[in-house]
Amino acid sequence: MTRDDLDAFIADVLAEHLATFKAELQAHVERLIDSKPLPPFVPPPIWTEGRHGAGTVVRAHGGMFMARRDTEAHPGLDDDGAWLPLIVGLAGFDMRWVDDHKFVCMARLSDGRMIETERDIAVPIVRGYWEPEASYMPGDRVFRFGEWHCLKMCLGVDPTTDAAAGHWEKVGGKYARNLALAVTDDGDITENGRVIGSIKPLVKQLFNDLTSRAA
Repeated sequence: MTRDDLDAFIADVLAEHLATFKAELQAHVERLIDSKPLPPFVPPPIWTEGRHGAGTVVRAHGGMFMARRDTEAHPGLDDDGAWLPLIVGLAGFDMRWVDDHKFVCMARLSDGRMIETERDIAVPIVRGYWEPEASYMPGDRVFRFGEWHCLKMCLGVDPTTDAAAGHWEKVGGKYARNLALAVTDDGDITENGRVIGSIKPLVKQLFNDLTSRAA
């Protein structure tokens, strides 16, 4: 056996012993950890009125704070930096409609910040007959020889013209201008099959006028 062969043999033996020692040491450490589990996490107390010393950790408004100095201030409420936010939580949440289409979400964080977002939602709202001087928002619906749904804010765009492409979408079938208005046998006025009124009050008023004159 040459010197090189001897060195290679010794290296292989040492590597095998080191690998075995590493595996045994790792198994021993894991057994020690398993035999001594970590204690359960105990959250810090909820903030209460009174004096809190520097380094005190408390919970308030869904968040967690640590006192930078001795203080009696309320965490997150004009505390002049006496409390350091460790975990910023959600202290309050509110949602409301500002108008027919605008929806607002407001969130108050535990550190006192306010986050407000606005969204315009295309809620379908029937606005009656189309009027050229009226502004329409996405979601508005009008009657103009049928029913139309607004896709994009517009003013003075007739739904039945070529300029309405991208602004208005027909609802409930194809555009049929020639069949817009009709009167049923019961006296109902329809627009493309949709009842929009009745001639009965007109006939009644006319009858009352004629009978009163005859009397």
